[in-house]
Amino acid sequence: MKLINIFYQVRQDGGVRFGLEVDGELILHDFHEGQAESDPVLVWYIDLRCKSDDSSFADPESAQLWLSSHANDIQEALLDVSRKFNTGVDNDGVPHKLKVKSKSGLQFNITTLAIPRHSALDLGKNIAQLAKDWKRLVNKLDSLLPV
Repeated sequence: MKLINIFYQVRQDGGVRFGLEVDGELILHDFHEGQAESDPVLVWYIDLRCKSDDSSFADPESAQLWLSSHANDIQEALLDVSRKFNTGVDNDGVPHKLKVKSKSGLQFNITTLAIPRHSALDLGKNIAQLAKDWKRLVNKLDSLLPV
């Protein structure tokens, strides 16, 4: 059984990091630098974790195909979380943990946090935007494993 972690992080400087880890090893990744002076402090993030027992993660190309083929499940999970935070979230500095099961049965353990307060108020909107952009973002991921 493989442990899958899909992460999306927005930094204080506007930089965005998106990637996929399989059993703790980063295999797909995309990073866009921010326009402000470098500041790696996170403004908000979301991790989607699930388990898979299939061979879809044997190589980066297969993993990227899995992300694409499960796009509807992942978007559904993200939209479910975004609705929970549609008016924002009270920021107490503790990550929010949720379990979401898609209609097809794929179960995600989702962790998210937004700091400072203005980011916490926009958390639902930001997660909904991530769901909307999902397929485009997945297509931009690069392999980090040697060929």
